[in-house]
Amino acid sequence: MKALVMETIGTMFLFLAIGICVLTVELSPVAPYAISGMLMLMIYAGGAISGAHYNPMVSLGAAIRGAFSWKLFLPYNVAQLLGVALSLLPLSQLVSHDSQAATNVLASQVFIAEFIFSFMLCFTILMVATNEKTAGNSYFGFAIGLCVFVGANLIGGISGAALNPAVAIGLVAIGKISQSMIGVYLLAEFLGGITAGFLCKLLLSEKSVA
Repeated sequence: MKALVMETIGTMFLFLAIGICVLTVELSPVAPYAISGMLMLMIYAGGAISGAHYNPMVSLGAAIRGAFSWKLFLPYNVAQLLGVALSLLPLSQLVSHDSQAATNVLASQVFIAEFIFSFMLCFTILMVATNEKTAGNSYFGFAIGLCVFVGANLIGGISGAALNPAVAIGLVAIGKISQSMIGVYLLAEFLGGITAGFLCKLLLSEKSVA
C-alpha cells in the first residue's frame, strides 16, 4: 500500500509539472529543467518506498527484467493513472485550457499553488532527511534546493512561490504580496506542511532521524 501511495503522489507531481509547462503560452526556456527537476525530486523522495517508477513503461521493463513483481504491475499502473487524474483538478485551476497562463490571479489559484508546492517542499524534506533508509545521504540539500527551483519556475507567475510563512510575511512587508492575501498564503502553506507530515508518518513507519 505504501508503494502505491508513493507512485500516485510521484506521478501526480510529475504530470502537474508537465501540464503547467505545456499549457503556458510562453514556454519558459527552463521548462525542461523544471520537469526533469520534478522527476528528480520525486525519485529522491520515493525511491526507497516504491522504486520511483511513475511510469507504466518503467514498471513493465522492470517486471520483464525480473527486478519487479508482476503481481504489482497492474496495481502500479492504476496508481500511476490515478496520479495523473488527481493532477487534473489543480492543473485546471492553475492554467486555463486555452493555453493562457493565469494573469489576474485569484485567491483560489494562490491557495492551490501554495498548498501543493508547500506540500511538495515539506514532503521532500521529510522523505530525504528523516528516512532511516536514506540516512546519511549526501543529496538531501540538493533535493531541497531543487524544490525551490521547480516551484519558482512552475508557480512563480501565479503566487510568487513563497512556500514559507516567514517568507510570505516578509513579501507583505516589502509590498510584493497584498496584505489582504496573507491569510491565504499562511493557510495554504501550513496546511501543506500538516498534510506532508501526516503522509510521511504513514509512509515512514520507522523511527525518524533528525
